[in-house]
Amino acid sequence: MNTVEWIIGIVGGLLCVIVTLWLLMRHVRVRMERLEQADARTRESEEQFRALFTYAADAIAVHDLETGRFLEVNEEGLRRWGYSLEEMRGMTPADLDTSDHASAVPERLRELAEKGRIVFDTIHRCKDGTLIETEVSARVIQRGGRPAVLVIGRDITERKRVELAARESEERFRVAFHTSPDAININRLADGVFVDVNAGFTALTGYTREEVIGRRS
Repeated sequence: MNTVEWIIGIVGGLLCVIVTLWLLMRHVRVRMERLEQADARTRESEEQFRALFTYAADAIAVHDLETGRFLEVNEEGLRRWGYSLEEMRGMTPADLDTSDHASAVPERLRELAEKGRIVFDTIHRCKDGTLIETEVSARVIQRGGRPAVLVIGRDITERKRVELAARESEERFRVAFHTSPDAININRLADGVFVDVNAGFTALTGYTREEVIGRRS
């Protein structure tokens, strides 16, 4: 091998090394950019979650799945229940529930561990003794490498009050309808078909309820 060939061989080898290093550095740079982008998306997601957690209109809390101790509580939860965060961290969901609902907590935790997510109604007793009808949505999450429970509590006191008032109104109407001595019938507006008649109607007309229901007026 002459000197020229030797030099060409050395230069070719150096070029291969340089190209290899360039490709490797490019791969590392692309990899780092992707990691930085993923990290930025993760931080953005965490910031969005933190904002939703902090300022949500519902009470939101996180408690340890095994011990039940509260780990985090948002502002609405602290305001609604009346406890400080330090006080809440010494409590469990059973401490918020009224006694008749607190007895169901162990079974709910077992169901949650099996299914990963449950929804149920309960009654929370606040620090000042106020009782709040609450719909709870709970799901298992990971926090610091340990299983935890994300709990969202929605105040449904007003909804329950409206539902109760509707049931009471329906019951009052039912009693008035069936006990009135006057003939009263209910017909479907679209086609006039009898939907219901009271005892006053059957006494006046001589027809039984079964003979009238489903027929046109």
